[in-house]
Amino acid sequence: MDGSGQYAIDEAGAVICWAGDSEGVAKGCDGCKLAMKLPLLEKIDKPLNETGVKNIFLKAWNPHGGLKIREQKGRLLFTFSCEQEYQKVLQSRPWTVMGSHLVIREWPQDVALHEVKLSTSPFCIRVCGLPPNRMTKNNTTTIGNKIGKLLQIDCSNEGKNGATSCMRLQVEIDIEKPFPKGFAIKREGKEYAWISFRYERLPKFCFGCGHLGHVKKWCNRTIDPSMEWIYAGAARPYTPWIRASYEGEHPSSQPNGN
Repeated sequence: MDGSGQYAIDEAGAVICWAGDSEGVAKGCDGCKLAMKLPLLEKIDKPLNETGVKNIFLKAWNPHGGLKIREQKGRLLFTFSCEQEYQKVLQSRPWTVMGSHLVIREWPQDVALHEVKLSTSPFCIRVCGLPPNRMTKNNTTTIGNKIGKLLQIDCSNEGKNGATSCMRLQVEIDIEKPFPKGFAIKREGKEYAWISFRYERLPKFCFGCGHLGHVKKWCNRTIDPSMEWIYAGAARPYTPWIRASYEGEHPSSQPNGN
């Protein structure tokens, strides 16, 4: 880092990490390690001020033990003074910074920083529209592992006003691929039922290609027609309803766009 106190984030994104000596946890010293990545598909021309970025994390994480920030080989390193605060940041994923998703991964001692895989991230997903006779643990497990790597199931969640039953899952998702938006199930003597996925705390998202980091207006990606499961139903586009916080109409009556 030069003396200007600024660093630039290019189109590939910057990686920020929390570094510490894991052997020091028992001694009350710096602890576990986190590897983090801010994937930005849109180019940021204006350099980010180091102090400004630090203030963002200080406000979001509120580390009572302090937070140190430095650059190492083009990557930002954040050091917490206690392991509890590290765990808090890790367990509160996903995080969003300046509208973009922040990938946070543990940094094992036996791998180099550049070897830490930053292509997946956990999201809480509401699986909405399943008929009662399909809302089984086995089916939910199958759905979760189809989306990505199932981490946890919460069977208590229901949709708005209880009108649409939802299963709530926590899934590790490959964020370098389009986000699955749902699937169709066949019912005997009835039309296919569309099962929608709704993502909690979804950051900047493209309703055109289904990727994080940009909006449809600036999208230059093409949809792979072979991805039948993700794009089940050719006439069913991504809509704002994919955000769990969105309270508009069901996607069947929502126009596409963002």
